[in-house]
Amino acid sequence: MLLVFLRVIRRAIVVLCVIGFLFGIFLEAIPVFSNGSNEVLNAVRLTNQQCALAERISKDALTLTQSGDHSQAILELQVTLPIFEKTQVGLQKNNDPSLELPIHIPGDAQLLIIQAQPDYAALDSAGRSILKNADPPIDPNELEIIQQHERPYFLEMGTISRVWQGHIEENAHNFFVFEFTIDIVILVLIIVHLVLGKIIQVLERRNANVAVSTQETST
Repeated sequence: MLLVFLRVIRRAIVVLCVIGFLFGIFLEAIPVFSNGSNEVLNAVRLTNQQCALAERISKDALTLTQSGDHSQAILELQVTLPIFEKTQVGLQKNNDPSLELPIHIPGDAQLLIIQAQPDYAALDSAGRSILKNADPPIDPNELEIIQQHERPYFLEMGTISRVWQGHIEENAHNFFVFEFTIDIVILVLIIVHLVLGKIIQVLERRNANVAVSTQETST
């Protein structure tokens, strides 16, 4: 009876090891967490892009106060502002699939995005006003608004980028721990399987010896 029980346990261990091995392959094939690493990396890229766009808006607005050809600065503002607005709305509301953002925005990143909104709104509104009245002289008040809010916005988006990077590291760590735990469990199961095999061999030899002794006694 004991031998039958031990053999059943060994078979169950083999099944569990196979399941664990296949599950490990499954983890490598698809994202484990609700936020895929590619989407989180894209969130980092977009927040860094917002920093660069804010600097470009400030530079182009300043260019429009100077003498010379303004066509390049006006063109850059015409291209930059729609991208700037589309990305900010996507980061805040996470409702634009084309941006390929994570499914779930972490609470700390969401809070920082909300806190950056006043600087973004002032920067965007002033940029739109300058673009609408790009012929010199442009409104110095609008330029001052851009210069006042560009740097705070840049720093806020930089902080958001670092928060996202922290989540990438956290997810990578959690994935490593989870996968390492599975590997350890499989290793322990293999060791138990081998030990049970030795125990079964000993019991089988003992039973065989008992059977031989019984047969000799009966004869």
